[in-house]
Amino acid sequence: MENRQNTAGAPTEAGFGRRQNDRITDPDMAKRNCGVRPRCIETVPNVKKLHDAARTAGAMVFYTGSPDDIIDKGFAPREGEWIAQQGPDKFLGSNLEERLKARGIKTVIVCGTSAQGVVIGTGSGAAQRGYNVVVPVDCMSSEDPYMEQYTAWHMFKGGPAVVTRQTTLTRSDMVKF
Repeated sequence: MENRQNTAGAPTEAGFGRRQNDRITDPDMAKRNCGVRPRCIETVPNVKKLHDAARTAGAMVFYTGSPDDIIDKGFAPREGEWIAQQGPDKFLGSNLEERLKARGIKTVIVCGTSAQGVVIGTGSGAAQRGYNVVVPVDCMSSEDPYMEQYTAWHMFKGGPAVVTRQTTLTRSDMVKF
């Protein structure tokens, strides 16, 4: 996916055709996380809109953490979409890769309230497993803007080549299913 960033520095559109509509968003949006990451609240509408678009397109949605702790019940997990998994790389200790392969998914969209955790961990884990990774920068948050900026830089330019080659930075309003 060479759809990285245009010459003006603005994120490019990350579009997905109907044939490729099975995607994952990890709306790691726990109340406990938003409580310590005040910028999280600003991302909730963006994640919700992306989540709803994914649902409408029939995309796979995958959650970790406790469904009882979700910040907005409007994007609570459905049956079979949730697992208890701790740690930044959601592939470890879960059946995430098995689920992705079973549906023929090639691209993952990673969102979450721990930019330096879930976005780098799961995004890097996905890229290293050969998936294209889309990171909507307005759907990630952290304790401060520096950690968010570091995450974007790491995934797009500063991380290992296997990660940066597979990653597209964008905004949620530019993701099309």
